[in-house]
Amino acid sequence: MAFDPADEANQLANLFYSLSQATDDLRLGGTLVAPSVDDLASLKDQADRLDNCGHSFTAQAIGATLANIQDDLANIKNVTADAKAQLGKLTDVSKAIAAATAGVALGLAITSGNPATILAATGAFATAVAGSGAGAGG
Repeated sequence: MAFDPADEANQLANLFYSLSQATDDLRLGGTLVAPSVDDLASLKDQADRLDNCGHSFTAQAIGATLANIQDDLANIKNVTADAKAQLGKLTDVSKAIAAATAGVALGLAITSGNPATILAATGAFATAVAGSGAGAGG
């Protein structure tokens, strides 16, 4: 299996988020015997730092994903900008929900790091926005 920097960074992020949660769980009701207020504060600080490490790895994963889809970024940006412009013109709530839902699906596809999923979601988003009828006063 090929090395995937986005996937590896995402796995590290998840591990650090889990470690942060385990630290918080221990602090809030674990098996510690008579921790001081300072001890609990220190554990809280360390849990926050572990979360920050997770955030950094998430950012690295997103950066690697963006590098993988670099050729498609202009299209994604255009579709997203068009959607924003169209949303302000909608009067049909179901069309607005469909367009926003397709936007969420695109965002989730991008964070998944799968180029095929990203391309499909970009197309679905463009279709949802075009089908909103906003350009025709919809």
